[in-house]
Parts: sequence; C-alpha cells; structure tokens
Amino acid sequence: MKNLLKHVATLVAVVLLGLAVSACGDDDDGPSGSGKISKSQLEGRWAVLTQDYNEDDYSLDYNSEDYNVDEIREFTSNGLCKQYFAENQHGFMLKGGYLYDCDMSDFTLFDTGAYWVNDGQMFLDGFACAPVKITNNVMLIREGMDYTLYKRLKGFKEN
Repeated sequence: MKNLLKHVATLVAVVLLGLAVSACGDDDDGPSGSGKISKSQLEGRWAVLTQDYNEDDYSLDYNSEDYNVDEIREFTSNGLCKQYFAENQHGFMLKGGYLYDCDMSDFTLFDTGAYWVNDGQMFLDGFACAPVKITNNVMLIREGMDYTLYKRLKGFKEN
C-alpha cells in the first residue's frame, strides 16, 4: 500500500510539472479578449504609418484615413521581420488597406531581424515591444518610449 501511494504521488507530481512547463511556452493562440497577441495575428505585411505616435490617438478605424507609406514590415511564419523601404522618396498612397500604383518591386529590403511571441508579448530583435494592440487590422507597438502605428496591407492596386 505504501508503494502504491508513492507511485500515485510521483505520477501526480510528473503531471503537475508537465502542466507547469507547458504553461511557460510560447503563446501562439492569443486568446480573444485576453489582451495578449499571437504570432498568427502578426503574420503578413504591415504598412508603417507613423512613429512617435500618441497612444491616446490610437485609431481603431481601419478605413478612416489615407496615408503616404514609405515603409513596409513583413512578419513571416518562420519568425523573421523584414523591413522594406520605398525606392522613391515620397512613398505610395495607402487607401483602405491597399497601396496604389506600386508593388513589392518598388520597395527595397533594408533589414531582416528575428521576432517571436512569448506569453502574448512580442519581442523584436530581442527587445520587448509592449504593449502591442491589434484591433481591426490596426496595430500599435511600443518600442522603447515610442509608439509605432501599423495597418495591415491587403495588397496593391492601380488607380
């Protein structure tokens, strides 16, 4: 009987340890409404709209404004963040998620870094970017003291 209790206690300890270790892993699911993000929410191309953005001005309306875009960041499924800049100095007009009168060949790859999500927080090249908010294809990232506003890029169109 004593040996049976030891085996049961050992089994319970192993199960509890397994649950504790799995809770510390990457959170790629980002439960809805949890305030956490997931890697799948980040994947894709994003137009970088403005830096030094005021968090209080965070617009949740994806189609509210037209922007001139000269930078795109692409978050890949294998954990790379690629930074592209427009070849012209003026950038291209973003309307309703589409960049007009251009395609990716009008942007030059400038830099590639690593990103990952752990416990619902994004890390970019080893630095925590918090808080990150994603709502209606608009993303606000705090990098150090600055906020950067992004809008998801749906594609390219001709006028």
